[in-house]
Amino acid sequence: MEWRGEPSETGEELSFGDGDSERESRSRVWEAAGRRWASAHRRPLAVVAAVVVLLGLVGGGGRYLYLKSREPLPPPDVALPVQDRFSVFLCEPEIAECQAGGAEATRDLRRIEAELRAVPGVASVRFVSGEAEFQEAGKKHGVVYRTDGLVTTMTREMFRDAFEGVLTSPGVFGQVAERGGRVAGVWRIYRAPTDFWTGKANVTVTLCGTGAPKACASSRYQSPTERQREVILDRIREVDGVEKIYFEDREHALKLRKHYDPEDRAGPPQLLVNMPESYHVKLARPDAAELIRRALKNVPGVESVL
Repeated sequence: MEWRGEPSETGEELSFGDGDSERESRSRVWEAAGRRWASAHRRPLAVVAAVVVLLGLVGGGGRYLYLKSREPLPPPDVALPVQDRFSVFLCEPEIAECQAGGAEATRDLRRIEAELRAVPGVASVRFVSGEAEFQEAGKKHGVVYRTDGLVTTMTREMFRDAFEGVLTSPGVFGQVAERGGRVAGVWRIYRAPTDFWTGKANVTVTLCGTGAPKACASSRYQSPTERQREVILDRIREVDGVEKIYFEDREHALKLRKHYDPEDRAGPPQLLVNMPESYHVKLARPDAAELIRRALKNVPGVESVL
């Protein structure tokens, strides 16, 4: 039962038993108190909120930086090496392209060297024996991973006697190749590339995708998937002694190929599709090279490790 009195002079109305009004009154009291507390603690609350946001950003940023740190580096942004070197390959009996008596003419190495020195555009020439090259390569590699995926111990027969020379300038290679190719006993003259990666990396991991070597059969001779790339990189990172990992895409590989061989005289045509992708690994210790070869043996997506 509800009883209401007459309105007071102030216009207020007495009320008894109205629970809703009491709850509303208490709610307004708490709301007002909350506003006063928030006002009094505005600065501490702002600091707390900022800390929460910062922690979230740091956590997300830390994860981002961690993932970025695991990505391979792009090739160093440095000037390309000057290409002023060339190699002279000598005639052999089994080479049909050599002129008549070409193989016999190689017996007179002093004459060949003198005639090569006389070619305009040649700054210097020196003879390099196959035996010396074999010994030097053995010190560096020990084994050769061919493009068919088979591991073959290097043999003396892989290395031929040859001459190496230096041009007066990179642009005179064409005339040197043409004139020097007429010297009796000379088979062919090619540019000898000064490798961009010398001093920057010790091991090159070539990925599948440009041919059909046996090592790439498990990948159907296609470029490795993202998952396969992750596995390859993880295998490399696990090797003690790895300092840096660079990734060379097809565009950079084509850029180097054109720089090494502007006349396009050697290898497959200079097309982007013919260029391989590869990882170049800088090592802190020489013996890590063999460890990388073992770690990547039979790993899908890897064509060769050199």
